[in-house]
Amino acid sequence: MTTQWGAGAGRRGDRWEAPRLAYELAAAFAGEAAGGGGCGGLSFPEPAGKQWADLGDAGRREVLVALGAQARVAVAELARIRPGHESLAGLRATMRLAAACPHQACASCAVALCRVEIAAWMSAGFTLERIAAALEAVGARL
Repeated sequence: MTTQWGAGAGRRGDRWEAPRLAYELAAAFAGEAAGGGGCGGLSFPEPAGKQWADLGDAGRREVLVALGAQARVAVAELARIRPGHESLAGLRATMRLAAACPHQACASCAVALCRVEIAAWMSAGFTLERIAAALEAVGARL
């Protein structure tokens, strides 16, 4: 069954599902990398990967918006903590490419945004374990 949230319909009760899933996807990537699995490939670790796969295009676009917001916050924090860091330009360029994707709901853009967020937090001095735990905690609150 495909989930279609649609514009403004990304709620289940009082909880926003797209931001919650965005945090879970990024946490799954960070957790997999921390466990030695790396974060390569264009698919998400389970169970968050199954939730992504079950979404329709409208739901995926909402998750991409949330992932973009998370990546922008992480890059902004990196710029604040370590101004002029050598990875800032590359991270920003990757975010622009994901935002300009003509497909607007593809897994490769979602994966890229997860990687940007994780790379920014790592460049700011956080460990993969700490990143995964923080993302999981925030996602659980949504």
